[in-house]
Amino acid sequence: QEAKGRLDRFETEKRRAIPSSSTTCDGIEVRADAKAWDAGGKAWQEGFEVDLGADRSVGERNRRGYPSYPSLQSNGNLVRQAHAIDVRTTGSKGTSEAEKSRRGQIVSGSAYCFASAGMVLMNKLVLSSYDFHAPNALLFYQTAVCLALVMISKVTGMVKTEPLSLKIVKVWFPVNLIFVGMLWSSFISLQLVGVAMVTVLKNLANIITICGDTLIYNRRYNVKVWLSLFLMVVSAVCGSLTDLTFTSKGYVYQLLNCCFTAFYSLHLRSVMDKVKTVTTNKSSLSEFSMVYYNNLLSLPLMFLLAWYFGEIPGALQESALGNPWFVCAATFSGVLGFGISFASLWFLSQTTATTYSLVGSLNKIPLAVLGILLFNTPTTISNLASIFVGLAAGVLFVRAKQTGVQK
Repeated sequence: QEAKGRLDRFETEKRRAIPSSSTTCDGIEVRADAKAWDAGGKAWQEGFEVDLGADRSVGERNRRGYPSYPSLQSNGNLVRQAHAIDVRTTGSKGTSEAEKSRRGQIVSGSAYCFASAGMVLMNKLVLSSYDFHAPNALLFYQTAVCLALVMISKVTGMVKTEPLSLKIVKVWFPVNLIFVGMLWSSFISLQLVGVAMVTVLKNLANIITICGDTLIYNRRYNVKVWLSLFLMVVSAVCGSLTDLTFTSKGYVYQLLNCCFTAFYSLHLRSVMDKVKTVTTNKSSLSEFSMVYYNNLLSLPLMFLLAWYFGEIPGALQESALGNPWFVCAATFSGVLGFGISFASLWFLSQTTATTYSLVGSLNKIPLAVLGILLFNTPTTISNLASIFVGLAAGVLFVRAKQTGVQK
């Protein structure tokens, strides 16, 4: 009712303002002619409807380019802006900013999808197409490339990271051990298992994470969440039974990767709270600070892995290193690893967390199809059906989880 009253007053002041050059409404000076009022009023009403329908914050609706006349906050309380507005410019500017925002969402979302899918496909390419037998050494090289790009971006002022601190290292090192295990197991499984089945099996990490949420953080989820998890299990079992390229070693590494992924997600929450006490501004580590610390601390651990598995110094004698295409592919995969961080932050700044998660889940569908086509993975109708049931379950899980949390 209060919102409707404000909208009525807006229309009343519109009629008053047309004969004169300016007026005020709720302490806000407005200046407009009839055409400008129509444009500005339409944009404001659209912005109001977006707020009312999508429960967006004032910052979000302003970012989308809607005029900053009375806004609806996410808690449902109306607030008035304290500064003067000129609807003659706000109406057209709001439309222009909204168009720019939509373009930003499309471009950033495309960049995120490309980097995410491209990283998996490039890793599959370098691991299975060039007869390279030192996956741990390759992982060390990619990590070094990513760290070098972070350092270059930091020096040039493109990104800001938390300064290297022994206190942060002590807090962060345990989660970094899990991070290394996650990357290592993912690398080995991707070398042995097809891309499509990897995307389906990765869904099993959600089951461990949800169980951890329930047991550790006492969260409760509705029946839709558990139904989607059940479908994930069914698709993974059926997919493995119908996988023509099944290898027990590859599946063991992928299940191990699911465990590392879930443990990383669960443990990261508690570590993020602890690390706030040792950062310079007493806040959480930024995305690029986490990338910086993860890659920096991972290098010596990955070197030890390569040494333990006998890949050093033998990796330097691999014949694939004489192939410039292999070197380019290996380097580009490291660049994509760094690019995912940029694309993720960019996309998140342009959209909501719900859309971000949903797009990431939907992106697995073309990734699975490309994985089958590009690498000539033998398959059957039943295997394809299992894969797409698993991918659909992933989408259902994202949607159900957004409304399925009960604290």
